[in-house]
Amino acid sequence: MTPRQRRWIFLIAGAGLVAFYLWGLSGLPGFGNYPGPYGFAILRVAVAQTNATGVVSAINFDYRGFDTVGEEFILFVAAAGVATVLRRLRGERERSAVDEAHGREVPPTSRPWLRRIMTGLSPRSATRRTFSALDSAMPS
Repeated sequence: MTPRQRRWIFLIAGAGLVAFYLWGLSGLPGFGNYPGPYGFAILRVAVAQTNATGVVSAINFDYRGFDTVGEEFILFVAAAGVATVLRRLRGERERSAVDEAHGREVPPTSRPWLRRIMTGLSPRSATRRTFSALDSAMPS
């Protein structure tokens, strides 16, 4: 696939995604016009039930308190996991690939005579076959 084709596929997919988002946003009610019954019920009883100074605080810390604690726990575990993965270990230091490979024993490569036996080709016949194949493929 050429870069031009990839670009067109990306643009078409992006246009489809934007159209999908706009379609979804068009069905939302206007800002400040909540159509559900629960908002009005919470407004009537939240401050009296929780002795909070605001409805937002009452909902966040009293009605949804366990949910908030769960979200904070997830955030803590994620931060601890990132810190664990990115920490430096004792004795760890930055070394270049050349330093890592210095003194390393390299395994021997396969022997040429074994390769010829396995492929059934001698160097001369392989060269001859390659040149004859190239020669026949060349236009006259």
